[in-house]
Amino acid sequence: MSVIAYFLTDLEIREILAQRLRQRRLERNLMVDDLAVHAGVNRKTILALESGKDIRLSSLIKILRSLDMLGLIEAAIPDSLPGSAALVRGGRPRTSAGRGSRGGPRPDDVRGVLAPLPMVISLIIAIDILGLRAGFGR
Repeated sequence: MSVIAYFLTDLEIREILAQRLRQRRLERNLMVDDLAVHAGVNRKTILALESGKDIRLSSLIKILRSLDMLGLIEAAIPDSLPGSAALVRGGRPRTSAGRGSRGGPRPDDVRGVLAPLPMVISLIIAIDILGLRAGFGR
């Protein structure tokens, strides 16, 4: 099983997602035509998605709903509570991104901060497990 990671190209990620969606369809014993009818999309749309090609977002939502996978979007992209970085003056939530004063990433830019976070957490867990097994620090 392939893992989706930051170092993969967009094409590689599309191929992994296509493979996973095809597998989900097969696990549910659905033919392409059956899923297309149930989702209300064209058969070619299902085939395009399963081959890693771009499809419309509205079609993807219909397919995910038909495969009972729509809840995964909620888990992957939850509604966030506004924090200090998400608020503008007056305590109102941001409706657009502000311009950086120097053209570089702003302090609240998450790309450099959160991108390596899963890797760091995995490393900490691995070190902890190895430390426990080797008897270090306990």
